[in-house]
Amino acid sequence: MKLGLTSVTFKRFTAQEIARIANSAGLSAIEWNAHHLGAAKELKRITSDNGLICCSYGSNFYLGNPDFERNAEICKELGAETVRIWAGKTEPKDCTGEMFEKLAADLQTAAQTAAGYGITVSLEYHKYTYNMDAVSSLKLMNAAGRKNIFTYWQQPFPSDYNKNIQEINKLNGRISNVHLYNPSEKQEQDYIELATRKKEFTEYLKLIKPENALIEFVKGGSEEQFFRDAETLSEITKKINE
Repeated sequence: MKLGLTSVTFKRFTAQEIARIANSAGLSAIEWNAHHLGAAKELKRITSDNGLICCSYGSNFYLGNPDFERNAEICKELGAETVRIWAGKTEPKDCTGEMFEKLAADLQTAAQTAAGYGITVSLEYHKYTYNMDAVSSLKLMNAAGRKNIFTYWQQPFPSDYNKNIQEINKLNGRISNVHLYNPSEKQEQDYIELATRKKEFTEYLKLIKPENALIEFVKGGSEEQFFRDAETLSEITKKINE
């Protein structure tokens, strides 16, 4: 399990600044988000120069949109293993049978295209999309029927520990990367320190064994808080490996 961050954590920072921060925090991986995309080859150089790898390309591609191939090209140029995509903009409860068939077909096509570039596709695990819970996630991935399709995972808001464990167990073996963000109980975008749920995150990561555990958003958006969260993540990893 590689430890890293997703660059959207620091939208106001340059790519060079983000890579420096990740390196200084002792992390090894970056998910470059489309927000920071300039020339992919330049991003790859910045990543390498700071002793890091690009583990994924966090695209803003939604199933149903055209030109997935350009996202696969960018992912390959970055040297990343997977391209993060979004499972449409309709939740399962509002998705008709016809809409689902189109979504699964689009995912199958994207995965087939990605395979031609030697990469995988990973669905963002997020409300307001079809991929917002384990049952729906498995239904969509299985319907698409390609071996290079995976899902991300992140704790939902509001979060229930026991339900999260159940969801993770259902998705066993299908989760590629984890986004680690920690909202307060009152507001989703009111981020608090990872340390406040250290025990829970330890159990999540122990079960998932993701390729990459990526910090996403920190309290106050501050560099200092990021370093504290990175230390917490390092401690979690040490606990898992004991």
